[in-house]
Amino acid sequence: MSPTYVDFLECLFQKAAMRSKAFNPDDALRGALERFWSHGYHGTNMPELMAAMGITRGSFYGTFGSKIAAFTSAFETYLASVDRFGRRTVSGCAGRREAVLQVLTGILGLTQAEDGWRGCLIGNTAREAVAREKDIQVLLDRGMSVLCEIFDLALALPEADAPDLDPGQRTTEALRLATFLQGLLVASRCGATEDDLTRLIAREVETLP
Repeated sequence: MSPTYVDFLECLFQKAAMRSKAFNPDDALRGALERFWSHGYHGTNMPELMAAMGITRGSFYGTFGSKIAAFTSAFETYLASVDRFGRRTVSGCAGRREAVLQVLTGILGLTQAEDGWRGCLIGNTAREAVAREKDIQVLLDRGMSVLCEIFDLALALPEADAPDLDPGQRTTEALRLATFLQGLLVASRCGATEDDLTRLIAREVETLP
């Protein structure tokens, strides 16, 4: 599938520029995102996190302040990047079925790394104990909103052989597609093959009004 997880990570930090510190905070944040995405919040201890970020304890606390603050920054970067990716994908499509197909396959492809499927940072985090933290709950709500907004944009496109959807229909369908996507990404981590996932996506697109 295309683009790849590595391509996505490169895209996340294209704007990174050297700053007046002994390290590049964007590079450190990239390391944090990779670690949290692969191992989760609770599966990452402080030495592992600082090693992934390539910084010392003093630099970590001086820049990020705490583990949960670093996680929040990484999560927000992830959401902003998914939002950009989704909107760019939709803008290149002619109809809603094509757009939904490209968004589903594209986001699935972004989660495929060399060492296996990473899942979605939104869904992964929702299953951790840290999801009970109020600030993390806000991030998770925002994450689902980002996905729903992307699908709403896709569903607003005209389809030659079907009537346009009204706003209420789009809202309902967008939530259904965002929920389907999370289930798909869980299945990718639970043994579903790439062919299985492709068939599930095709079936979902077929059911679109």
